[in-house]
Amino acid sequence: MGLEQSEQSEQKERTPKKAAKAKRKEQSQEVLSDLGNYGINKALIYLATFAAKEDISPKPSSYPNPFQELNKKNPALVVIIKGVADYFGIPAPVLFATFDRESGFKHREIGDYHTKGKSIGIGQFQKGTWSDLNTLPTPEYKEFRAFVNKFYPGKKFERGENLLADIAASAALIKKHGGTRINWKNPAPHRLVRARAKYTGDRDASEQMLIYLGKRQGKIKENYEGFVEDYYNYKKGWEEHQGLVSAK
Repeated sequence: MGLEQSEQSEQKERTPKKAAKAKRKEQSQEVLSDLGNYGINKALIYLATFAAKEDISPKPSSYPNPFQELNKKNPALVVIIKGVADYFGIPAPVLFATFDRESGFKHREIGDYHTKGKSIGIGQFQKGTWSDLNTLPTPEYKEFRAFVNKFYPGKKFERGENLLADIAASAALIKKHGGTRINWKNPAPHRLVRARAKYTGDRDASEQMLIYLGKRQGKIKENYEGFVEDYYNYKKGWEEHQGLVSAK
């Protein structure tokens, strides 16, 4: 092969690589623009992660408006949770109430020391659940993987490793556990009980929902009633906050 032919061959090899690189850059910009529509960017993730090193769950004295204290302690986290909630089509107050109960909004929180497998992260994921989210063909799980791949192409995280991934995983899991009958625009309290119970791994989730409705004898577990109360407290504070933002 002559020198001229060799140069032409190298040029042909370089061209596809340049095109591929340009395409990846273009896709990356599209992704950032897309997620930007939900108010999510890497600067916010950094700020939220830094502020979530400690338990920042609102103190009892902040009730009945715990949102106000949360927004004061970690406003970047509030924006991210809102963006993720919008992306998955569930109310932000459901995530606020979940993280309040699970970890006190603390990133990399480790819990369930009394069990064989510890729960890790803001959403307190067990190893098996995290594996399911990253492998099973469940629509909500696939949606979670697509979301993470949009922001971090080709990257896979362990539970508790990345705050945005953990928040998205919780949103996907809650959405799945809500089932097909829940109206996420205005979820009924008994549906929230069932979704919360299933999130915690309670096999009596449907039974607890029926007890809450008064259709079955028994006692509703206190933490489920507390979760519903938390949801409405966060919902009230969130709506008040949205009103103030809209008024500015």
